[in-house]
Amino acid sequence: MLGFGFSGYLLPWNQISYFATKVGTDMASSVPIAGPPMARFLRGGDDVGAATLTRFFAFHVMILPLITFGLVGLHLMLVQFHGMSTPSGVSASRLAHMKFLPNFFLRELVIWYGVLAVLGTPGRHLSLGAWPEGRPVCLGPCRHPAGMVFPGGVLHSEADPQPRLVLRGELLGLLGFGLLAAGWVALPFWAAGRNGEHRARLVTGAGVFLICYLATFTILGYVK
Repeated sequence: MLGFGFSGYLLPWNQISYFATKVGTDMASSVPIAGPPMARFLRGGDDVGAATLTRFFAFHVMILPLITFGLVGLHLMLVQFHGMSTPSGVSASRLAHMKFLPNFFLRELVIWYGVLAVLGTPGRHLSLGAWPEGRPVCLGPCRHPAGMVFPGGVLHSEADPQPRLVLRGELLGLLGFGLLAAGWVALPFWAAGRNGEHRARLVTGAGVFLICYLATFTILGYVK
């Protein structure tokens, strides 16, 4: 989903999406050793341009959907093989059951048709924006477009030519991103103890910290 969000952000080809993609690829280029080749691969060149737009479009509409289709198919296969998990302390026999085919499948299909209709209606209107001479344009007022997005705010505030703890400021920002993402991905492993008890206060505190972190650096990126 993060890949869809990152690749799709450039597709409107306006000013804020251009600079947000530039910030994202600059973050990739800051990674030691593998960073510059990774950034060049993402951009399709040395800078964000028409080649980047073409590449991100291919990622967004072909490569990522195929990967997602495979992962969802694997997930459904595992659910059919192992069955659905149940809350701790609740017997599976006490829960209502539904056949996957055709009951559950048809119900989900109807819901997703409705979701796609809701998402497609504003997307259709936004796609009517003009692209004069292939240059990114701003469809609305854009102030400090590279810093208004959360990663731009963090990198802007962390930008410091002097190393801190052996790492430069940008690398500290990237390390913060990585730790937050890794902690959230590993949530199922640390949100419960060995006996199955839920660590509600710890999870709530981590969520509040994450929201405050995002909000703080988004505001800093905007005001600077």
